[in-house]
Amino acid sequence: TGGLASAVAAAAAVFALGARRASADRAERAAMAAAKKKPNAKDEKKVKRFEKRTGQLAVMNIMRTYNNTHVNLSEARTGRKIWKTTEKRYGKQIGNTTYAVEGAVYTAQALGIDKIFVSMKAVTGIERILATIRGTGMKVQGAVLKNNIAYGGQRACRPRR
Repeated sequence: TGGLASAVAAAAAVFALGARRASADRAERAAMAAAKKKPNAKDEKKVKRFEKRTGQLAVMNIMRTYNNTHVNLSEARTGRKIWKTTEKRYGKQIGNTTYAVEGAVYTAQALGIDKIFVSMKAVTGIERILATIRGTGMKVQGAVLKNNIAYGGQRACRPRR
């Protein structure tokens, strides 16, 4: 019976060590989870989705294709995206509309941005886009037109037959 008692005592000791280890692991995991846990809403101020950017310069990237117009408004210094939209978001596209550009300009004005830098990559409708921006009264700091059609220059010289 002495061997059986010692075996039971050894098993009890192993079980007690395992339980103590599991308890310590559980406490450590709880501490790690508490460190990662976000503070309560009462402790933290609510972060606004759109911050006022009074007097700042923003970059408006416009990419116009035959079927859609993508407009992206971003910060000039950091390049962080402020707002984005597409022409198709405003319903079925009619050929001569610039609703996405108008929406981006009005959003910039609502955020207090008074100057924008325009970067366009357009296949069609460049004049309409510029007229829309000018018509809103927004100050344009500068504009860049990126050509998406590669120009290779003259034809390569080929040997005659």
